[in-house]
Amino acid sequence: CRCADSEERLMNWLLGKNRYNPLIRPAASRSERVPVKLQVSLAQLISVNEREQIMTTNLWLMQHWVDYRLSWDPAKYEGINKLRIPSRLIWLPDIVLYNNADGTYEVTVYTNAIVLFNGSINWLPPAIYKSACKIEVKHFPFDQQNCTLKFRSWTLGISHRNTPAAPPSRGSCSEAEHKLFSVIFSNYNQYIRPVENVTDPVIVQFEVSMSQLVKVDEVNQIMETNLWLRHIWNDYKLRWNPKEYGGVEYIRVPSSRIWKPDIVLYNNAVGDFQVDDKTKALLRYNGDVTWIPPAIFKSSCKIDVTYFPFDYQNCTMKFGSWTYDKAKIDLVLIGSTMNLKDFWETGDWLIIDAPGYKHDIKYNCCEEIYTDITYSLYIRRLPLFYTINLIIPCLLISFLTVLVFYLPSDCGEKVTLCISVLLSLTVFLLVITETIPSTSLVIPLIGEYLLFTMIFVTLSIVITVFVLNVHYRTPKTHTMPRWVRAVFLELLPRVMFMIRPEREPEQGRGAGNAQDMHPRSCSVHSSGILQKQHKPQALSNRQYLFNNTELSNLNNLSGDLTKGSTSLCCEGRCNCCWYQRSSKLPADSGGGGGGLGSLGTFTGASTAKVSGGSQCSSSDSLNGGLMPQLPLSPEVREAIESVRYIAENMRLQNEAKEVSICQASPFKPILSQSSFPQFFSFRDKRKMVFTVILLQVQDDWKYVAMVIDRIFLWVFVLVCILGTAGLFLQPLL
Repeated sequence: CRCADSEERLMNWLLGKNRYNPLIRPAASRSERVPVKLQVSLAQLISVNEREQIMTTNLWLMQHWVDYRLSWDPAKYEGINKLRIPSRLIWLPDIVLYNNADGTYEVTVYTNAIVLFNGSINWLPPAIYKSACKIEVKHFPFDQQNCTLKFRSWTLGISHRNTPAAPPSRGSCSEAEHKLFSVIFSNYNQYIRPVENVTDPVIVQFEVSMSQLVKVDEVNQIMETNLWLRHIWNDYKLRWNPKEYGGVEYIRVPSSRIWKPDIVLYNNAVGDFQVDDKTKALLRYNGDVTWIPPAIFKSSCKIDVTYFPFDYQNCTMKFGSWTYDKAKIDLVLIGSTMNLKDFWETGDWLIIDAPGYKHDIKYNCCEEIYTDITYSLYIRRLPLFYTINLIIPCLLISFLTVLVFYLPSDCGEKVTLCISVLLSLTVFLLVITETIPSTSLVIPLIGEYLLFTMIFVTLSIVITVFVLNVHYRTPKTHTMPRWVRAVFLELLPRVMFMIRPEREPEQGRGAGNAQDMHPRSCSVHSSGILQKQHKPQALSNRQYLFNNTELSNLNNLSGDLTKGSTSLCCEGRCNCCWYQRSSKLPADSGGGGGGLGSLGTFTGASTAKVSGGSQCSSSDSLNGGLMPQLPLSPEVREAIESVRYIAENMRLQNEAKEVSICQASPFKPILSQSSFPQFFSFRDKRKMVFTVILLQVQDDWKYVAMVIDRIFLWVFVLVCILGTAGLFLQPLL
């Protein structure tokens, strides 16, 4: 109990109002410095925001100094050699984080300070700091960063930076400062404007120094900045004679104890119009007051994102007195531009210029004229991030659409490619929606390009469907108009330098090569009989047999079961006799008159014209020689008939293709009797004519589709290039 009484008695004596002033620097003389030992302990690295370039840390600031006024003799106080005193009751060094990014310059919690009997003080406050850090993400995710934390005294830096050094004094005690403080604030009223004549205005010199451009919010149209506001004015009530106070010329006092101009940010966006008054003000013996409070301002800014991400913005910051008109406070601009000497550059914006202007405005609410100082901040967005991550992927996706018209229609993947590009663009659009400013005032440039690309891809899908419809047209479904043939088969191919392959090989040149390229070729003799030329002897008869369809051979075996021909087999030249003789020969026997190779000569022929002029029937020979030996059920006969029907149609298509290739004119020679071999029946000729016309018209439709593809290939290439250039060259025009 006696120890508690002694501690209370000691506390009252140390912090007595007439003995101790926490606002006075604890120095035995005016020229003496107060050494402060600072040690920073990192408790946690909370986060690193690469985009906003802010590092959040949990720190413990160990501060040690000596205050000779807080020393005592432990023997007089029951041996008490240590006290824990609330830190707000003693003098504290105003050490702050200079490169702060959220306005919280001081510590988070003012914990108790440990005071020893010899005046030694240890203070360990915790703090959550958000500091500006220049993040270099070139080697991300294998990057290393160097973030700095700059701690120093706020008002000491002001005195060294803005005032000349005072000459050293001889033995002036800090008690003189205590006496001076007591005298000048004994009858001082911080609510009264400091003028000797009530009609005189207070001249306030004003300057803004930008420390950091924290963020520009395009959606909410808010610009967040870290500023230092420099105020200089003269207060005649705060003057003194240095000779009467030991040569003291400067003192630092809390800004809450003196009169301050109520200068606020007019276009504030969050409601914090005034700055924090926790920082100290520097007083000079002639009454000059210098006050530089730091502040994080969120100001309204009309953001025009028309040319995003190649945009320039002009954001204004309007400062002025809220209650005092020009007759009471007159603002004077220091310098012509915003002070950017301590500006910390960011990776998003570049400050082009920041001029300041003074305006005298009369508002509708009041009759007085109010003075304000407005800074116009011209900033330019750095577009590298958006170019790499937004624009180039959009360009690549849009140029993929052009390849759709170069893809052949027969591959069946044209629409698939279009849909894939459209889906890729849609997914990409969903990903970058959060990055693009979501405003309805204007359409951003990148938004216009995405809309252009979406329309581009959608139109390509519509055109591709139309091209595929043209490609697969036949004479059974569509009739080709004459203007389509004139425009798409004759005019446009010449304009676009498209050369359609010839139907008939040129005579007299490249004959050997033509034979090497095709298993067999055809020619029309003067007699009008279409003769098949076998392929060169370099290929075996077995290989040549496989070049002909096996279904055609099966058709030869089946014969004309349904024709009912009564002609006799003459000289063993029917298909059945040829098959029986060739089956007894070796498979690789040469020559054109026998073997399996000769079977292809009569493939698909139902009747043949022999030298004697008589006709031989393969059906009679088959019925009389081969078929009686094979008992056939109705199911087998039906199957053979079906296979024969399929083989006959395939044979007619193959023969029609050969006839169409060998004709110089598409239609007229085909309709003449001399255009076909004489052993073809009338029904075969009619089917072949129809098939030839069908195939040629189908080829014409396919060529029309190819011409349309080529047209839109060049159209889309030009539109893509000109549209892209036109959109992204707008900021330069």
